[in-house]
Amino acid sequence: MNTIPNVLLTDIVRRVGKHGFRELCPLIAAGPATKAIAFADEVLQDADIDEFIFVSRLCLENSRYRPFLLKCVAAGNVTANYVEGLRLAVQTGPSQRALDLIASATDEVIYAHFALGAFLICCGAFDHDMEVFFAFFRSVGTIEEAVGVAEMVIHQIADMGILPSGLYDNTLRFGGLPHCVLNNFSLLHLCPKCFAFHYASRIQAMC
Repeated sequence: MNTIPNVLLTDIVRRVGKHGFRELCPLIAAGPATKAIAFADEVLQDADIDEFIFVSRLCLENSRYRPFLLKCVAAGNVTANYVEGLRLAVQTGPSQRALDLIASATDEVIYAHFALGAFLICCGAFDHDMEVFFAFFRSVGTIEEAVGVAEMVIHQIADMGILPSGLYDNTLRFGGLPHCVLNNFSLLHLCPKCFAFHYASRIQAMC
């Protein structure tokens, strides 16, 4: 092991981590030297932690995986930023820190793009939110894709198992009920404003 330059070894471990953060486990358990490399910022920044998106309860404070997630956040892992931002938004209510973390991931994590728009509405920033939602719609292309992303974020929030506590009851602002909201009986026929209103209201009720 000592014959391999540290820079090269770190790059090898970084490539391993890009296949999934669990691939780093044997290296973390092998000893102090390989553990230090596995926890290097260069490795954690690129580690694939998508599992935290789809099993979002892994990010909770009682999770054995939370210390690892926080290391990834500190290293600038974009997915980790989104997951931790979503947790903060769901558990603590209106928070600039939560919005900043989610916003930092919007270029790479499509769920972050939707979540930012929804939580901006929940926080009362309607005008800014609609700009985010219109950009989100342009990035996904179809209403079917938009609904798929939105429903996955709803699932992520539900998976955290947080009981509703009215965190956004006094802050949600929409700028008037969309005039066509009563005429849309299917998620696949929602206009952008109705879409935003529908999902922001659902998220408000969940938090």
